[in-house]
Amino acid sequence: MNSTGYINGHAVVLGGGFAGLVTAGVLAEFYARVTVVDRDPAPAPGEYRRGAPQGRHAHNLLPGGARAIEEIFPGILGEMAADGAVLADMLVGYRFHFAGKELPQVPIGAQAVQATQPFYERHLRRRLLGCDGVRPLLGASVVGLVADEARARITGVRVKRNGRASGEETLAADLVVDAMGRGINTSVWLEPLGYPSPEETE
Repeated sequence: MNSTGYINGHAVVLGGGFAGLVTAGVLAEFYARVTVVDRDPAPAPGEYRRGAPQGRHAHNLLPGGARAIEEIFPGILGEMAADGAVLADMLVGYRFHFAGKELPQVPIGAQAVQATQPFYERHLRRRLLGCDGVRPLLGASVVGLVADEARARITGVRVKRNGRASGEETLAADLVVDAMGRGINTSVWLEPLGYPSPEETE
């Protein structure tokens, strides 16, 4: 239950990557149940998700992001560091060149984190599964959204388990968050329900 003493019902997060896991961590504070849907199974340590080809690159979690992650999952930065992530002050542990000149290496008390995307996701997933009411639904593809009869609001999501002959199933939800990144199909799902495509910014 959150600080207001009020808890919502069921939230569904589409996408089990970095953005989806962090989103689910926030929603776990406000919803009795949170389901994270992703088409990929959870990879074993050292493996990469098919849906995240960029996962093989080094990723730098900047200080603002690191502080946000620590606020959502207290203690997680220490866990990452103990497991091999590199934590360093932005202007001491890194060398930055601007307009041909190197910035002076002066401690500013802002730590960034370096690791791989699967590393971040593995730690976020482990902490998330320790939250009450959180359930991963992995190996399931999202095939559409569900609206109420008046088409006034989205009331759920249609999914199909990969590798199964059975048909679709509907997850009723009070909130649906699309965090699928480059695999997003929001416009395709909304238009048949009579909703306009969301405005895009680039």
